[in-house]
Amino acid sequence: MTAAPEDPHLVDLDPADLGRRLDEALELYVRAMGYPAGTARQRAPMWLEHSRRVGWRAVAAVDDDDTLRGIAYGYPGAPGQWWYEEVRRGLRRANRPARSMGGALFGSGLGRLLGDGGSQADPPDLDPWPLDDDPDRYLADYFELTELHVRTDVQGRGLGEALLRRLLDRADAGHVLLSTPEAPVPTRAWLLYRRCGFRDLLRHHRFSSDPRPFAVLGRPLPLEPLRT
Repeated sequence: MTAAPEDPHLVDLDPADLGRRLDEALELYVRAMGYPAGTARQRAPMWLEHSRRVGWRAVAAVDDDDTLRGIAYGYPGAPGQWWYEEVRRGLRRANRPARSMGGALFGSGLGRLLGDGGSQADPPDLDPWPLDDDPDRYLADYFELTELHVRTDVQGRGLGEALLRRLLDRADAGHVLLSTPEAPVPTRAWLLYRRCGFRDLLRHHRFSSDPRPFAVLGRPLPLEPLRT
């Protein structure tokens, strides 16, 4: 009888590790995001450049045969970075001016700055946090969760949350921000972020590189411990 395959385990990646796994990681990314196959070739230089940024961290989920099943990486955000400037543009369009690095951390809640009064992707028991913080602070002292992807054949095993927690456990920032495609019904990604306490910063935001609407979500760090 053939033994059942073991669940993937987590490993930290350094820039050299990512370089060796780049093709495999980008194939996983393209499939997860629904991008055309040629996107991998276009994004390869960007991923390598990200890995050279100060504070970059990455975590992978691999099988016993070293096959990549999931990946997550990120780094501290800063003015001049593409994602920072894109989100800053969105905040300004929404009359929410963003201050550069050095502002205070989030208070007791991120708050719902924008939106339509409730996303269809929100779990029904999710209450928006009250807006008790200065919106200018949202782009100060944050860790950008740049990528988090799990292969479809191993989803539903808790790998996404394990990757997220491992990545953010040592993130040197007061809070974390991310962007994810809007969804008409709850996706695994949306349910994960809501379960981990992420709230809305921008909704239906259009990045210059993708025609789809995205949500920008965030929450204070550290994450609460897992309940046992």
